[in-house]
Amino acid sequence: MAFGGGLLSAYGQIEAGRAQAKAARRNADIKRMQAGELLERAEINIGEVFRESRIMAGNQASSYAAAGVGLDGTPLLVIEQTLARAGEEASLMRRDAQFSANMLRLGADIEEQQGKSLERASYIAAAGTLIGSAAGIAGAKGNVGKGAG
Repeated sequence: MAFGGGLLSAYGQIEAGRAQAKAARRNADIKRMQAGELLERAEINIGEVFRESRIMAGNQASSYAAAGVGLDGTPLLVIEQTLARAGEEASLMRRDAQFSANMLRLGADIEEQQGKSLERASYIAAAGTLIGSAAGIAGAKGNVGKGAG
């Protein structure tokens, strides 16, 4: 009877470790999906930055033309700077998104490793439970028939 309890306890420990490992894998998958989504959104936002800068540059060119100013020299430099700023902003946005995505992926890798460690630990704990149960039974059998004193 005592060994049956030990078996049941060991089984419970193993199943708990498996469940923790499964949850860790699921969390890691979610983090990887978040990383991919973050990069996709960043590219969409970067596209919007470029679109807005082209509109702004077009408006600048139209304003200069309406004022009778040619698009050479300073007006051209202003338009070029507008487009260059958009490129710089896009570069920073991309770098920030890549850093955040890398941190999410790193977190996913750590989560998976923790899950594997928890699963391994559950097997070790189960083995300890079985050994303890067997030792308890062996000790109890060794004392059977021995009187007190």
